[in-house]
Amino acid sequence: MCRKINREILKKNCQFIRAYANVQFKGMDGSFHLDDGDFTMLYMVTPTLTGSGHFEYDDGESVKKIDFVQNRLIWFPGSELPHRGMSPNTDSPRVTLSFKVNKEIS
Repeated sequence: MCRKINREILKKNCQFIRAYANVQFKGMDGSFHLDDGDFTMLYMVTPTLTGSGHFEYDDGESVKKIDFVQNRLIWFPGSELPHRGMSPNTDSPRVTLSFKVNKEIS
């Protein structure tokens, strides 16, 4: 998947530091944090959540929300932008794949 992201989405040769799955169940809201690497890519795996499961980030002025939509890929400066994942309001888990990435390498 990292190779596909490099070739088809980023169209650059970035260095993937690590990739892992996040699984959250009802009541397991994340806390604001920063990541390592130059940016983070987050792929939303499970079915779309309506009214819950948002990705949130704090831009220094307010907390913004991005809806959890299945097959959505977002990327952001994870080491600079405080962010968190909110839990679903259903009995099904919220699953994302997280990729920590460094900028283009030679």
